[in-house]
Amino acid sequence: MPLTATYSDVVLGVLRREYAPLKHAAKLLARHARSTPRTAESWLAGTHAPNGEKLVNLMAECPALADEVNRLVAERRAALDAAHERASALNARSAEAHARRRQYDLDTGWGTECGSNGGRSFATGGGIGV
Repeated sequence: MPLTATYSDVVLGVLRREYAPLKHAAKLLARHARSTPRTAESWLAGTHAPNGEKLVNLMAECPALADEVNRLVAERRAALDAAHERASALNARSAEAHARRRQYDLDTGWGTECGSNGGRSFATGGGIGV
């Protein structure tokens, strides 16, 4: 499942939607993030996105941002879970194929004489047909 939204798309979209219409948007955003107005201006302009501590501060102040970030996390967890399920299914099929091959080898006697190559010396040219 391809990811439909990136971190910066989500965060910057919410910040613009929630703060840009306000009269002193950069100052209020900076206050909520405990950052500088210049930094907040770059977030509103879409050139940078908040990270770490600033994001946590903003999520505490802005429920809409917290909801969107939590939705993004849930989307990525679902994608990871799906990938893990696919990998588990592939591993199970591989293990089944290996077990079938091993059983075939045991049933036909392949690999039981003088080691795993049935007594043939492939390294010295004494392979099949010699």
